[in-house]
Amino acid sequence: MTPAGEAKIAAAQAHGQWDFLNDVDALIDPPDLTAALDATGTTGFWAAQPRSIRRGTLEWIKTAKTPATRAKRITDVTDSAAKGLRPSPFRR
Repeated sequence: MTPAGEAKIAAAQAHGQWDFLNDVDALIDPPDLTAALDATGTTGFWAAQPRSIRRGTLEWIKTAKTPATRAKRITDVTDSAAKGLRPSPFRR
């Protein structure tokens, strides 16, 4: 690897970006999503989704820039699950 590439990796590690999506890759549901799924009775539907859909959805939630956007995305997940649908960005 070039020195420039190594410098980018070192910077990402120093600022926490290198590990930012580790919980997403491990499919660890954040507490606010878990609470919303429990409250709407959609935990089973969520758990039955393919790994790729769950991972993409968790990244979509985690990368929200504001708390309001994050809440809106979680609502999308639970509302969609209540209708038997994938979250809106992942529908075909």
